[in-house]
Amino acid sequence: MNFFRQLVADLPGELLAAQVAATSRVAEATEATAQLRKNSGSRKR
Repeated sequence: MNFFRQLVADLPGELLAAQVAATSRVAEATEATAQLRKNSGSRKR
């Protein structure tokens, strides 16, 4: 019973950390995509 209580107590922190990591990954991907678009646009094949 104690184990489960500890697990539940740790969950919010784990979720928050996962959310922060996911958010920063999305931001990086968005930035990279914008950079690619800018680069390919300036080339004009």
